[in-house]
Amino acid sequence: MSETIEEYCEAIYNLTADGEGPVKSVHLADRMGVAAATVFATIQRMQKSGLVMVDPHSHHIKLTETGEGIALKLARRHSLLERFLLDHLGLRWDEVHAEACEMEHVLSTGVEEALNRYLGYPATCPHGNVIPGNGHVCPGDSRPLDQVEPGHRVKIVRVSEEGEHQAGLLRYLFQQGLVPGVHLEVKEKWTFDETITLVNNEQNEISLGRKTAHALWVSEETSEPAPEK
Repeated sequence: MSETIEEYCEAIYNLTADGEGPVKSVHLADRMGVAAATVFATIQRMQKSGLVMVDPHSHHIKLTETGEGIALKLARRHSLLERFLLDHLGLRWDEVHAEACEMEHVLSTGVEEALNRYLGYPATCPHGNVIPGNGHVCPGDSRPLDQVEPGHRVKIVRVSEEGEHQAGLLRYLFQQGLVPGVHLEVKEKWTFDETITLVNNEQNEISLGRKTAHALWVSEETSEPAPEK
């Protein structure tokens, strides 16, 4: 199977996993950086190969069981490679995604299994997304940061699957220290320019645009009850 078809399977899987609604050709054209006609031709080939289903009325695209299996295999190898590159080769957090993209298609099943054992069957990739097949699930209460109201404290859980594919975004998040595990307070939300003001544990303020905040998935922290006097 060609790398292009594998990439399309992975792209459809990622777009679906982030809960952004039904996947259409326009989303894939934007994600893959190709013309709509190219997406149309590729999806037709994938339909004939039994990898996707396309609703004849809404034109929504869904992976078949076979297509999803290909996507999960690729996502798993990609995540394991990211963990290895960060934890054992010392590449930066914002660099490992692009490097893993170059390597994921040539990794054999045997090497994948050996790498998983060597890494100790990790739960997530460095960007917080769950590694398929290792028995872990994403926290059910997590949601995009732009949906949290001011006054709430949160912990960054992950970068959205699609956010991982934006090198500039990863570089910016890394520079700002906005990585999984970091605790923040949502201080203000401005509707006129769609910015969000955050306060980190060092009491430094960070302003994010809505699109950047939407790429960060967080879980809200419950306040400790005040001690009785």
